[in-house]
Amino acid sequence: MTKPAHSIKRTGRPLPLTRLQYLRLEDDMVGICRACGEERENCEPDARKYLCPVCQAPEVYGIEELLAREEVEII
Repeated sequence: MTKPAHSIKRTGRPLPLTRLQYLRLEDDMVGICRACGEERENCEPDARKYLCPVCQAPEVYGIEELLAREEVEII
């Protein structure tokens, strides 16, 4: 799967994902960095403030947490 090229913090808009993309991220336990959009593996669905492997910001959140925060939009 291609990583989302979307910074939630920079755009101020939710990350648009299809239902299939969302389910894959959830099943694979992938989190997304709110600062740069990079994916991080081995991330619990409810994770908060994990360290991003690329930009080093503590902005990686689990996919379920992002949905609960309305920072992911299922399209």
